[in-house]
Amino acid sequence: MKSHETSASMGGCEFVDLIELHLYKESDDGEVRTIVDCEVLCGSADEHSTMVIELLVSPKSDIVLLNNDAIVDGYRLVDLKVGTDLELKQEVYRNYASVFSQYARNVIEVSGI
Repeated sequence: MKSHETSASMGGCEFVDLIELHLYKESDDGEVRTIVDCEVLCGSADEHSTMVIELLVSPKSDIVLLNNDAIVDGYRLVDLKVGTDLELKQEVYRNYASVFSQYARNVIEVSGI
């Protein structure tokens, strides 16, 4: 791929490897942002090449899975939180990058009425 090609021309790319994962804060009051450097393989079967791309990733924290009227086993789901590295004293997830791994202490909090 030539360096001047745009992301619109990157169709048909496949993930190869995660190279680096960075956390970034613009200021002390700013939110933590995740920057991912990864290697991708792009092109057709006849001609392909690898390139390193850098992505700014924003975790989704407002995903709606159910409507408010959903009843399961007589309970209505009010809230569901999924994360890793929960600090119980402050009730805050300390995994700012929101990256899950097989070694992380994954936590699911369910609230219902």
